[in-house]
Amino acid sequence: MKKIEVIFDAVRSLGLNPVIDTDGDIEFKNNFGTFYIYYDEEDGFFSLVFPSFYETDSLAKKNEALLACNEVNEKIKVVKLYIYKDDVFASAEAFYPGDQGVKNLIDKYLKATYAALKLFSENISAFGNAPEK
Repeated sequence: MKKIEVIFDAVRSLGLNPVIDTDGDIEFKNNFGTFYIYYDEEDGFFSLVFPSFYETDSLAKKNEALLACNEVNEKIKVVKLYIYKDDVFASAEAFYPGDQGVKNLIDKYLKATYAALKLFSENISAFGNAPEK
């Protein structure tokens, strides 16, 4: 079984409904929105990504988002928040832990991502901006 299939099955066993998108990546939705898992067979590296959850359509919002992201990145070690183009993304990345460990790792990464999103929301709200999604 290919690693992407093992990851797919692990996501499904967590009660989520994954699909393979047109790029061959895993996509699934939950209460927060749409997540993706990218896996590179060559180097054994995978990423859990929650894209475009906050828009930074002005310099002021971008600066506030950078400050909010920085605090999250200091406190939640496994999840990185960053700005790509005009949107804030969250990602948790690792080398493939082996077939037996992938479900547990995805579950932990999802929980850490939820904590990061909550902290980002609190931080950005302190500037008077509520996340759009």
